[in-house]
Amino acid sequence: MEQEHIFAHSEDFWDYVQSSLRCESPGELSTVNKALVKYLKLVGDHILVFVNDDQDLYRCGLSLVCSEFYESNKQFCVSKQLSLLSIDGLDQNIRLFSSYVLLLDCKNDSSQLQVMYDYHAFSVLYRSLRQLFETFALLDDDRDMGSLGILRKTCTVQLDIMFQMCKYMSISYEELQLIDTFFINYIFESLVVADVDDVFNAAKFKLILAMNEQFMIAARQHHHHLENKVLSVVATHTTFRNFSECLLMFFNREEDRCLQIMISKIIYLIFTSKKTADVFYHNDLNVMVDVLIRELTNLSEEDDSIRHTFLRVLYPLLQRKQFEASHYKKAELVSLLTYLSGIGQTFWVPSDTTKRLASRCLKLSWLQPQSETTDDVESIKSDHSSIINDRIDTAVSSTVSLPSTTKNGHIIAPPQLPHQHHRNSDTSLASMSKKITPPPPVPRHRNHSDTSLPYRRQAPPPPPPSRKKK
Repeated sequence: MEQEHIFAHSEDFWDYVQSSLRCESPGELSTVNKALVKYLKLVGDHILVFVNDDQDLYRCGLSLVCSEFYESNKQFCVSKQLSLLSIDGLDQNIRLFSSYVLLLDCKNDSSQLQVMYDYHAFSVLYRSLRQLFETFALLDDDRDMGSLGILRKTCTVQLDIMFQMCKYMSISYEELQLIDTFFINYIFESLVVADVDDVFNAAKFKLILAMNEQFMIAARQHHHHLENKVLSVVATHTTFRNFSECLLMFFNREEDRCLQIMISKIIYLIFTSKKTADVFYHNDLNVMVDVLIRELTNLSEEDDSIRHTFLRVLYPLLQRKQFEASHYKKAELVSLLTYLSGIGQTFWVPSDTTKRLASRCLKLSWLQPQSETTDDVESIKSDHSSIINDRIDTAVSSTVSLPSTTKNGHIIAPPQLPHQHHRNSDTSLASMSKKITPPPPVPRHRNHSDTSLPYRRQAPPPPPPSRKKK
């Protein structure tokens, strides 16, 4: 065991870190093993001393991954670190840094994921995480925040590595069988509806999505039954509420298309399974409709893959009974689906799959144009008749008189009834005691002009007096 170094200043520590990466014989595995373990312990011992934040951790990890002895012996370095992580009594700081190096390595070189998987990284990380979950379940809030922070960060890093493997690799049937209900249930219970930037919460949520993806793949590839532990926990409904809120939060804000597809798949699975079809609240369903309308509207013409995924999710979503009554966003949905089905399109021709999926949604009964049923027509007729009868009753109850004349002979026109819209209103007026008749026509004057006075013959004027001569 080498003597532990004590550094007076941070500069001394960082200088020693760089010098520790020099390996005299990088081709000899024993020398590489010694250099790797020495470096891991050096950094681990000084976490929260000189390695205080993610930037310091990244600096140490990148220096190791880019070192000569690590690049020359990647498989050995990966296998060595996985063997260290399988040790139950490993110092938590070393566990954190070693996990961080593996995560940095696979993100820096995606081919390293296969190397990790070949050395049973999935099972090693699963057991390590399960042990951490058991520790978290027993901890109280009075635990030292420094040590608790190390555990949370270690857990976050290992969750991220497992997510990367589930995202890009095909996990074997035997390894998926390792996952138990406690593991999944703890993640569901510990999820909190927080900001998207909460990396610990996001890492747990993303692993749930990726594991569900692996269970779905295994169900298609293997003839023997494999229980989807994720869906089984959802079916219990006891821990689903926080997950559903996280689901909506990430679905609404996520820009990673791959993650959006994973979210869409688990939503589709929930809707199409009898035990989980009704676990979402009504408002949650409305939010999903809003998000899908927005995403389908904003997709470019070339994004057929994600468009088809969204349309496949939209169909079982719109089949929920609440929409048959609320008709939520009906106009927007009909307009969008009509466009995607290619009806009347001249500038863009959707693919056959897009047309089929959009047309399937359009055929839902509550998205059809409203037609007047027999009951609706009878109701309209009844209301119309009531309005007409009210108008007739008002007219009959008013004072009705025959035309008369003033002292000067002017005719007073009778009051007019409201305009009659229907023939059957004459039957109601037949009950009146007298039929209202229009006034007689006014005679015309000799000069053919109309006059308001009745015509009277006048006597001729007297003849002028005759003129006689005197």
